[in-house]
Amino acid sequence: MKKAIQVIDLDLIKADAANIVMDAGRAEGVSYIDVRIEATEGVGSYVEDDNPRETSKDWGLSLGVRVIGGEKNFASGFYGRSLGVRDFQNFQAVLLEAIEIARERAIFNSKYKNVFKESYNFFGKTVKPVKLAPIEVSQAVVPAEFEIDPREITPKQITEYAQLCVRTAKNYHPFVRRVEVAVNTSINRQ
Repeated sequence: MKKAIQVIDLDLIKADAANIVMDAGRAEGVSYIDVRIEATEGVGSYVEDDNPRETSKDWGLSLGVRVIGGEKNFASGFYGRSLGVRDFQNFQAVLLEAIEIARERAIFNSKYKNVFKESYNFFGKTVKPVKLAPIEVSQAVVPAEFEIDPREITPKQITEYAQLCVRTAKNYHPFVRRVEVAVNTSINRQ
């Protein structure tokens, strides 16, 4: 069983996610949908006076959905959450649920936007539908560029680097008595 998510795992769900979003965009009450999926891998260390206090190697996965929809006065509905390995393994169902929640929120917000507009004469005139500027759709993959791949840094290496930073700071001046250093490196993919 998979125990961690890697940034390259987004390649496994990208095509399905795009198809789900395209299909959901045709649903009643929907004028626009965008989805952001982000995976992160990182390593970090916290050192206090040359004593390692914490070292970590971790990952993260999150999902954010925005739907614009409703009637007359289009409104936004949002949904977002952190995901785990099980969510990733059932990603189609998780994404469909997230889109539906955001869609319901957009429709609800639009409904009450219309009620407000009709109920409050002067202030009601200030209510406008959410509209996005029309732009040409484009897709691109921007490759990550770095001298050292953050995924290749070990917890031992980053702790030793943090300890070096502490020693350097302590040796800088005799008045420096206490030094705390936190060092992190990560890679994110959206």
